[in-house]
Amino acid sequence: MTVPESFPFPATVPLPNLVSSVERFLRWCEPLLTADEVRATLRAAEEFLASDALGHDVQRVLAAREQSATGSWLDDFWDRRYLGRRSRIAMDANFFFLLEGDSGEQVDRAARLTRALLEAQRTLRASASPGQLGEAFGRSRIPGISIDTTVWAPDSRHIVVLAKGQAFRVQVLDAARKPLCVERLVAAFRRAESLSESANGGLRGVGRATTLPRRDWALLRRTLKASVTSARALEAIDSALFIVSLDGASPIGDQDSSAALLHGDSANRWFDKSLSLIVFANGVAGLNFEHSRIDGLSASQLMTLLRTAESTAAGEGCESDGSVDVTPLHFEPDEDADRLIHAAGSRFAEAASRSVSRVLVFDEFGAEQVKRWSSSPDAFVQMAFQLANHDVRGKSGSTYESISMAASGGRTEAMRVVTPESVEFVIAMGDARYTAQQRWQAYRRAVDAHVARVSDCKHGRAPEQHLWQIAMLIEASGAQVPSLFTSPGWRAMRDERMSTSAVQADGVRVFGFGATGADCIGVAYSCRPDDISVHLHAATEAAGEIDRFAEGVMESFRRIGVLLETAASRRSASLPTSRPCGPPIRPPRTSGGCG
Repeated sequence: MTVPESFPFPATVPLPNLVSSVERFLRWCEPLLTADEVRATLRAAEEFLASDALGHDVQRVLAAREQSATGSWLDDFWDRRYLGRRSRIAMDANFFFLLEGDSGEQVDRAARLTRALLEAQRTLRASASPGQLGEAFGRSRIPGISIDTTVWAPDSRHIVVLAKGQAFRVQVLDAARKPLCVERLVAAFRRAESLSESANGGLRGVGRATTLPRRDWALLRRTLKASVTSARALEAIDSALFIVSLDGASPIGDQDSSAALLHGDSANRWFDKSLSLIVFANGVAGLNFEHSRIDGLSASQLMTLLRTAESTAAGEGCESDGSVDVTPLHFEPDEDADRLIHAAGSRFAEAASRSVSRVLVFDEFGAEQVKRWSSSPDAFVQMAFQLANHDVRGKSGSTYESISMAASGGRTEAMRVVTPESVEFVIAMGDARYTAQQRWQAYRRAVDAHVARVSDCKHGRAPEQHLWQIAMLIEASGAQVPSLFTSPGWRAMRDERMSTSAVQADGVRVFGFGATGADCIGVAYSCRPDDISVHLHAATEAAGEIDRFAEGVMESFRRIGVLLETAASRRSASLPTSRPCGPPIRPPRTSGGCG
C-alpha cells in the first residue's frame, strides 16, 4: 500500500545570516546589470533590510525552525520548489542517463538490468541509511491542484512493464523478497509483449497524461479514479518499485538515444515514476528520473551499483521454476478523458519536435590534463561555457549551476556562475589588446572566484535559496512581497540563459536534462578523466542558437586548453635545468641561487 509522506530527507544546513545573504545577492547579480539597474536593486535591498521590514520576522521564524529538535528551516522549501511546479515535468524537469552498451536483444537486456536494479534495491534496503537512492524505489509523484505530493511503497514486490502503451503488473520479488532470476524475467517480459498485441488491455498510452501541466493532470486523474478499474491500475503503478518501458524504437547514436530517453514516446512512459528503466528494440538502454525526491549525485551512485550488477546478472541460474504473475492493468476512461489523454500526447510530441538536443564529446583531453594545468575541471568547463555563450550572444547571461550540499546535510544549492572575474575573462579572450599572460591571469582570477563560490554553496553560504524561501513564506502569508523580489537584480539573476549541472557516473555514456525556459539552454556535462561529455537541449527561442553554441563550446575547450598549456610551458621554461646545490626546486619558489 502506498502512503503519502512529507519530505523525507530533513536538512541540517545552517541558516544563513540575513544581511550576509542580501550582500551576496547584490554581488551575484551586479555583473548582469546596468548602472541604473544596480541602483534600483540597491534601493530595494535597503528597504528589505530596514529594521521594521517583514523579512526580519520571517528570518526569526526560520531561526526557530532551525533550533527545533525535529525541524529545519528548509522543511517547506524543497516541497515547494520541486512539488510546487505547475508546468509539465516531462522533458522540463526529469533527467536521464544513457547507459553504456548498445547492442543485444531487447528483452534479454531488460531482464539483466531489471535484475540488477532489484539487487541494488536489496543492497540499499539492507543499508542503515538508504537515503535518497534507497527511497527512490517504490516512489511516485502524484499531481495536485496547487502542489503535488509523493507516495512511497517501501514493501512493494512488483514492477510495472509498459509495452506498446499498455501496462502490466509483474511480481518480481517472492515472499522473502528474493528477486526473480534473469530467465524468469525474460519470460515475464515476453508474456507482456505478447499480451500487448491484444487490444483488450483498455486504453493504450495513458502515460501521455503525465506530460500535462500538473493541475490539468490532477483534474484528469480524478476523473480516471472515478472508475474502480482505473483506480486499481493507478494504485499498481504508484506502488511499483519502478517502471520498465519496452520501447519499440531503435535509436541510433548517442544523440537520438538521448532524445528518446528525455521525451520519447509518451504513450509508453510514466514520467511521474521516480525511476523508469527504458530499453529500446535494439538493446540501447537508459533511465529516466523524476527529480522531486532524487538528485543527480544519488542517481549517479545507482549507476555504479547497476554497472556491477548487470555484468553478473546474466550468469546467475534459476533456483526454481514456475509461472510469473503478469497482470494487465486496465483503464476505463470516459470519452472526455480519452480525448484529453490523446491530445496531451499530441501536444507533447509537438513540443518535443520543436526542441533540439546535441551530444558533444571533446576527446582531446579531460579532467586529468586540466588538473595537471593546476585548474579545477569544473571551473574550466564552466569558463568554456561562458566564453561560448558570450561569443554566440554577445554578452554574459545568468547561468545556473546545481551544487550538491550533501556535505552540509542538504540537497542542492542554486549557484550563479557569472562573476565580475568571469566577465573579465571572456572579454580578455576576445580583445586583441590582451596578451596571453594577461588572459591567463584573468582565467586564474575567474577560476579562483568560481571555486570560492562553489565552496559557499556547498557549505550553506549562498543567498538564493535562503531569500527564495523568505519570499515564498511571505507570499503564502498573504502579505505583499518585498520589492527586492521584483527588482532588476532578482529578475536578471533568475532569468537563466544556461541551466547547467555536472554528474560523473560509471557506466554512463550521456547524462542529460531539458532546458528550463524558452530561451535557455540546458547543459549537462561530465568532465571525465580523458574527455568531456556535454548534452545540450534547447526549446523554442534558443533552438536556433544551439549549433553555434555547440561549436563554440568545443572551440572554447581548445582555446582555453592552449592558453593553459602555453602558460604551463612558459613556467616550465623559466625553471633552471639543473641545481648544483640544495634540494630540488618546488614551484612556485623563485628560481636561481642556493641560499
